[in-house]
Amino acid sequence: MLNTGITIGFATNIFGAGLTTDKYIPPFCWGNSGSFAEYRLDKAIATARIVTERRGVRFSELDEKVFTHVFEESAKSRATVI
Repeated sequence: MLNTGITIGFATNIFGAGLTTDKYIPPFCWGNSGSFAEYRLDKAIATARIVTERRGVRFSELDEKVFTHVFEESAKSRATVI
């Protein structure tokens, strides 16, 4: 369950029971309020490759650079919830 007005970051997965009360969940987080873990960059890229290829789209070097950039730029905000 999510409150209104919540912002969920890139490559983030919210799961589990209960209400997520955080207003901002940074990129590359997995879990739920009070119990987030970092989603590893290599796993996120591997999953994105599988999903895009399944749709007949090539996951490019540029796509990988975007993932890496977002991962690196969001490290500080991610550290506040992990």
